[in-house]
Amino acid sequence: MRIVKRNNKILVFTFFILLLNGACENKTEYNVLSGQLLGYVSLSDSNYIQNQDKSGIEVIVEGSNPQIKAVTDEEGNFMIDNLKCGTYNLIFNKEGYCQHKIVGYQFVGGSKPTSLNQVRLYWKPNMLIDSLKIANYSDFFSNVLQASAKVSNLPEHSSFYYRYYLSNKSDISYKDYASTDIVYGSSYDKTPSFYLQIDTIKFPVGSKFYMIMYPASEKYQYYTDINTGNKIYTSININKPSDTISSIVPQINGW
Repeated sequence: MRIVKRNNKILVFTFFILLLNGACENKTEYNVLSGQLLGYVSLSDSNYIQNQDKSGIEVIVEGSNPQIKAVTDEEGNFMIDNLKCGTYNLIFNKEGYCQHKIVGYQFVGGSKPTSLNQVRLYWKPNMLIDSLKIANYSDFFSNVLQASAKVSNLPEHSSFYYRYYLSNKSDISYKDYASTDIVYGSSYDKTPSFYLQIDTIKFPVGSKFYMIMYPASEKYQYYTDINTGNKIYTSININKPSDTISSIVPQINGW
């Protein structure tokens, strides 16, 4: 009798194990929501006037394979259909304009279309920064240097900007830098000059730092690089940088 009970227990245990294995082997399938992403992109010319024709702007879902993209109509509207719920990087691109990116856009999907906030692309500045120099200029209270540039290929009757970057490393770029700021420019100034306020926490007195500058059409638009935390300003012409120059952080003067 004991043997029968023990055998029954073994059979029940064996059945339970088989049932558990079968449940583990059955993969649970989930239906991922998808939906429509709608958006609007505008274009700004060198006079900062919005273009009437906003067609031909590519909107690309970065890293999608096969590539998911849409193209704006004349009004600047676009639609991406059957986009699955997820987190995406969206690239906005049109020849003659600076490329912009939205990083980490969370798309929920569902039966109701999702609207993306307006995106604006700015004209691509083609000014040439022929030379860039730094000279010592220290006041009584802080580290100040004077920078100057020679520029060419300026657009007519227009105002614009130059964005400069500072770094402790020689391989400085618009992506890899320690600090950045903007300088105002105009069609009538071929030798812009400006003051550099040096942050001695990032750049200790006596240390060497590097500088590079790019032409810019606007000063605010950026996205954040998730790897470095740096702001990537997207209204500069990344193909028209100045040469990289270097200087030494001067000693602070006192009274």
